[in-house]
Amino acid sequence: MNDWPFVSVLISTKDRRPDLARALASLAVQDYPRDHFAIVVVEETAAPAPPASVTYVPIPREGRGFGYTRAVALRHARGPLVAFIDDDCIAEPSWLRELIAPLQADRDILGVAGAVRVRAAGALGICENILGFPGGGLNYLVRAGGRLVDTQYLSTCNCAYRLEALQRVGGFPEIAPFGGEDYLVGRRVSRLGRCVYTPHAVVYHKPRGTLGADFRWFIRRGRQEVWLLRYYPDVSGLRARDLVRTSIVLRAGVVAGIARLIGFPIAGALGVKPAVD
Repeated sequence: MNDWPFVSVLISTKDRRPDLARALASLAVQDYPRDHFAIVVVEETAAPAPPASVTYVPIPREGRGFGYTRAVALRHARGPLVAFIDDDCIAEPSWLRELIAPLQADRDILGVAGAVRVRAAGALGICENILGFPGGGLNYLVRAGGRLVDTQYLSTCNCAYRLEALQRVGGFPEIAPFGGEDYLVGRRVSRLGRCVYTPHAVVYHKPRGTLGADFRWFIRRGRQEVWLLRYYPDVSGLRARDLVRTSIVLRAGVVAGIARLIGFPIAGALGVKPAVD
């Protein structure tokens, strides 16, 4: 790559400083010129602690959600491109270069989603990734077959946009109580122009690791989809049948079923002691 565009890498975080430190360590070894990208960390905290070599933006602990924190981060972005990674993800050294490559190669591409995998995960974490979460998981990776493919679904755990495209759609909704702001923005930007998924820009997401954590995530995801359907029906693309297809019970049941087949101790994962005769 001869012409390195400047990129702002945006991270939202809250109460996960060990995870954040690992994410920042992975960004420190990117094979992308360090003077051509900046890192912006927005942290909801009552005790600010700025990491080194980043633009650090502490905000009050008001529980306003990721839509708000991403909007704050976007206001501190500079340069023509912005990339997003979760605080509990670790990026491959080639991540930023591979994520930006499609935007650099084709001016008509407005957004890029990358691959989300898990590493050093137990059986439950592997089940999560097979089923396609977080960020599409192995489902997206396998379907891409090593190629760029068009997509409307860009997760902020691993994606990049042209800043001008985000500005044209109004950025992130600051009121998004259950998340889903990244889904909404992805759909809006893909209406303006082409967005693609690349299997070559890889991050490793921390697995949730317990069925209890999975159930809590499913509950929040279900509330998110109902909220999107109610307030953004023209953009969300969701229908009532989609809510059935993606229901908490059905997905959690599939996770439990796969885990059972491969011998994962379901009761132990939920913290339930088996009955003793």
